[in-house]
Amino acid sequence: MAGSSLKYRIQKNREKRAGQFAEEILEAAGLLSLPVDPLALAATEAPRLKVAGGDFKDHFDGLLEYHPKKNKFFLLYNTKYDRPFEDHRPRTRFSIAHELGHFYLEHHRAFLLLDGRSHYSSGEFAVDDRIEREADAFAASLLMPKALIHPLVNQGELTPERIKAIKEQCHTSLTSMAIRSVSCSDYPCDIVAIQNGRVAWRFPSEALIEGKCYPLDKKEALRSKNAQRAWQAFKKEESVEEYGEGPKTDWFRSYGPASRSIIVSEHYMPIPPMNMLLVLLTISEEDLAGFQDEI
Repeated sequence: MAGSSLKYRIQKNREKRAGQFAEEILEAAGLLSLPVDPLALAATEAPRLKVAGGDFKDHFDGLLEYHPKKNKFFLLYNTKYDRPFEDHRPRTRFSIAHELGHFYLEHHRAFLLLDGRSHYSSGEFAVDDRIEREADAFAASLLMPKALIHPLVNQGELTPERIKAIKEQCHTSLTSMAIRSVSCSDYPCDIVAIQNGRVAWRFPSEALIEGKCYPLDKKEALRSKNAQRAWQAFKKEESVEEYGEGPKTDWFRSYGPASRSIIVSEHYMPIPPMNMLLVLLTISEEDLAGFQDEI
């Protein structure tokens, strides 16, 4: 257990450093403003980095490879999600930013230079591989820099409305903006993805963990009756209730009977294209502080 916890902290630190590096690069390039244009950043690396888009069907969302004979990197991104005569869709923008992570992160680039194999990516925050998670963290910070996002996120307790408003400014997907908002939030909150009736992944805020409120293991069955009903409605393509609330033990580890008095607010955000139901969980700071006093 201790080893697993240490590996988790090491991985999170690596992702944090990757995100910080992305913002440093943006600032140095004079591109730290919303919405961030990842192609403008890529253009600053010409001629060593060549970028091209095309409809690559289902082969990949993004690809970065190194050609030794030309001493050049080639970044390809899939435009199959884009619509004619419109700007790139959020998923396309994220794919470009993700591949830039592989280009800029030194140990990622070294792998390409030494090994010669290509980096492929597909989707947003969809894999558990350490390298890909670092590139995801780089992409999130590149498109949603904490320096610009943090004050917008922390105007108060996080809400779906604020997440949606900020996503429009950043030109990102609701999923990536929800994850980024929670990671930048100073309030106790958690974003949970439900797929196939179970928790697929979740990202708690630091304030939640510091308050000793820990997410349940993903392997456990979905406890929240509200979430179960919301998932059934979502699966049947019916209207999903936007809000619910329940005890802390529906979502987090319990520390005794006193902790059951804490109410968790549940905000539901359907993502039909990904067959996914997002749940934003929030706990009031006062309740969490009271919980702290009881344990």
